[in-house]
Order: sequence, then structure tokens, then C-alpha cells
Amino acid sequence: MYATATLIGGGLRDDDLRKAFAKMIRRKMSKETCDEWPMTADELIARLDTSGPMTYLYNAIACTVNPQSTKNDKGYVLANSKSLAQKIWCVSSDWESLITHQRSAKSTALSLTVHRMTGSKEVTMLLNNTGHGISYSDVRLVNNTWAQQVTEQSRRQINPMFQ
Repeated sequence: MYATATLIGGGLRDDDLRKAFAKMIRRKMSKETCDEWPMTADELIARLDTSGPMTYLYNAIACTVNPQSTKNDKGYVLANSKSLAQKIWCVSSDWESLITHQRSAKSTALSLTVHRMTGSKEVTMLLNNTGHGISYSDVRLVNNTWAQQVTEQSRRQINPMFQ
């Protein structure tokens, strides 16, 4: 609050603050490395389970909800509830995907899961058209790539004597 008041008192308008914040986010994003596509199952699980969205995006969104928040040992702002933390995680994941022009682990997992459960091309396309999932062709690409990886791994595990 004090920093914002100082900036506004110094003649900065809301537009200037938004532009400065956007410039800082873009600068930090440009330092991030791009993951190869399609990601492996292990990479997807790691991104969903351990790495999560970029810390500063999560924290920026969390601080708009609760400015007095503290951080955990991983640098993320603590939310008041698990439900709130999940919502912040989803929004920051979508924001990260929007800025980096990359598919998010969240949208990838959602599309793969829904397609696996329903087998429906239409539902998968609906998720993609509403911005919540990856395209149907990407779902097919990931499924085929993972199937090839499993086939290659099983070939390596078979004793050559039995082939």
C-alpha cells in the first residue's frame, strides 16, 4: 500500500502502474525456458505436482485477494483455504499460458482426462474453444507419443532371447 501510494504520489497513474507491472511480468517470462511439445507423462505430472505455475504470477494474483499474505518455504503466498489456493493456481496457470503462448499442464491434463473418460472429440473441442483445454489434434498427438514411448520402453525390457 505504501509503495503504491508513493508511486501515485509521484505522479504515476493507474495506467502507468499496469504498464510497469506488465513489463516486469514479460521480462520475467522471457527468462523462462520452453518445454518441448508434447511433454512426457512424467513432465506433465511434475508440472502439475511439484513445479506449478510461475511463483510471481501466483503471488501477484494471491496478493490481490489477500494483500497481507505470508509465503511458504517454496516462495508461494499462502491462501486462506485449499479451495482459494486451487482457484489462484488455475488462474495463474492460465495467465502463464496466455503470456508464454504455451500449452499449460492444467489444460493438457484436463483435455487428456476428459477425452479418456468420454472418448468425445466434440467435448474435447468444446474445452479447447472455450480456452480451457488443448486442441483435439494435440490430444491425439500426446496419446500417440505416449503410446510410442511405452512401446519403446517395453521393447527394451524384453530379453533379446525371447524376441
